[in-house]
Amino acid sequence: MINRLLMPRKLCYIDCDLTTDNPDSIQVEDVGEGVCEPYLFVAYTAEQFPHGSPELIEQLVRMAAQATRDHDLKAFWIACCCMDMDSNRVLTGGRVLQEDV
Repeated sequence: MINRLLMPRKLCYIDCDLTTDNPDSIQVEDVGEGVCEPYLFVAYTAEQFPHGSPELIEQLVRMAAQATRDHDLKAFWIACCCMDMDSNRVLTGGRVLQEDV
């Protein structure tokens, strides 16, 4: 068994490129293996913010970005943006997501 720290695979970075396509200046990026800076972890219920409601998810992400700014952080993790559901995605070192549980 290999011991490892659990770290996010993706983070939402705030105050990135502000464009008309990205008015909230949020960018989701892969996090390098073994590299992680402090970030805000955002938890919510799908009952309050259902994934089938883009308007509510957008509101949730905006609140997360503001909370990140309020805590002087550069990134946040939120399931609706940072969960990688592609089981065929190859990770660093050639592993696939299913092998990294």
